[in-house]
Parts: sequence; C-alpha cells; structure tokens
Amino acid sequence: MTILVTGGKGTTAKPLAEVLKKNNIPFLVASRSSSGQGQVRFDWCDESTYELPFQAATDPITAIYMVAPKVPDVFERMKAFIDFARGKGVKRFVLLSATPVPMGGPMYGKVHEYLTQIGVEYGVVRPTWFMDNLIMDVFNKEIIDKGQISSGAKNGKLPWVSAEDIAAVAYRLLTDEKPHNTDYTVRGPELLTYDQVSLFQQFCWRKISQLTHYSPIIGRRNHLKGDWETSKTQFYIRRGALSEIHRDGNK
Repeated sequence: MTILVTGGKGTTAKPLAEVLKKNNIPFLVASRSSSGQGQVRFDWCDESTYELPFQAATDPITAIYMVAPKVPDVFERMKAFIDFARGKGVKRFVLLSATPVPMGGPMYGKVHEYLTQIGVEYGVVRPTWFMDNLIMDVFNKEIIDKGQISSGAKNGKLPWVSAEDIAAVAYRLLTDEKPHNTDYTVRGPELLTYDQVSLFQQFCWRKISQLTHYSPIIGRRNHLKGDWETSKTQFYIRRGALSEIHRDGNK
C-alpha cells in the first residue's frame, strides 16, 4: 500500500510525512512544485497531473490525505480528483477541514458530505487555528518585517492547536485497519486571544511592538483579494464561535 499526501508544502503535510516515515508506511508527497525522491507533482486544478502519483507509486495508492486548494470552486476541483482516484482503486480518503465548517457547509463541508455519499472509507479532521501559523508564512513575514500581527479576530479566543497533533489524528484515520467514517474536531488545551499569543512570541524569539486589529471591512478586502480562508476563520474567532476546548457530543 502507498498513502498519497497532498499539500506537500503545507502546515500539516510535513509532520504527517514524518509520522508515516517513522512507522515505515510507504507514502508519496504531492504538490505543485514537488521534486526529489518520494515526491510527485500534483495540482488540483490541472487534471493532466492526476495520473502522475499513480505512475510514481511503487505499490498501489490505497489512501489519500487531502488538503484543499485555495480556489473558489474547491468542491468541483476536489470531486474531480476523488472520482479519478476511486477509478484507480483508492478506498480511503482523509480530508483536512476546519472546526467551523460542518458537513454540507461551504468549502470543505461539501467535500465532507460527498465522501459520506459515495460509499468510500473516509475520515475528516476539523482543527482550530494552527499555532504553527505564527512561525510560517501566514504571520511569520509580518512578524519579522514589521514586528506586528494583523488580525480581524479582535478579542476572540480560540484553542490554538499544533500541526503535529493534527497529523497524529490524520495518521490514525489513514492507517487504522477499521475505517472511522466520521469527523473529529482537534482543539488545543487552552483558550487564548491574539494579544496573549503575541506575549508568548515576545518571550520566545521576537518582540511584537504592535497587534493590529483590522476591521471587518479590511477582512472583506482580504477575502476579495483571495485570502478568503484566513478572513473567514478570523470572523468566526471574532464572533466567539471557536471559543471552546471541548464540547460534549463532538469527537
């Protein structure tokens, strides 16, 4: 068996690949700019690349970890590859979604719903905001260049979670013999505002001189410029929709 890990340059794909390697599970890492051993080129928006992972895999691909592309028609793009992969014999699909996106909801929610309808083995990981974003491209450049964090979340709190924890859940969904066929929310252990997180950053490695809370109007501008995923998540944070550590009834 081989596991295909999409989103090869993303926040969760790297720790997932490390866990798979540690446990001697064959895998391929797919991204638009992949190069090197164990990597393969793949683009959700280019159907001519769909065949490449199956050509590169030494053993049949049996499961796929799916990180959605940042495009408006995300469902159509992901559905096309899911259908293609099913035709190649893939039995299990694990989707990286988000806590505020329910099955049948916008973006990944439609993909989640589709997986439940087509008779495949599946799992859905629904994490809150990644703490790793502070040291990666989402905020890292602004922290280094300007010593500040810009956020539309205002005083909203959320349980920041590590990408390693998300990868650990995804690993089980991909490799457990019995399919889970459900979704799991992944939350951190403590509710923190952006102001509190900025204090941690100052003590750790970089003083943050300013925490800028931009308005919903600026958030809308970010949405229109293409950063719709970040702007929507911060809207939920601002409204307090993610201010939970655990809620009875959620896995």
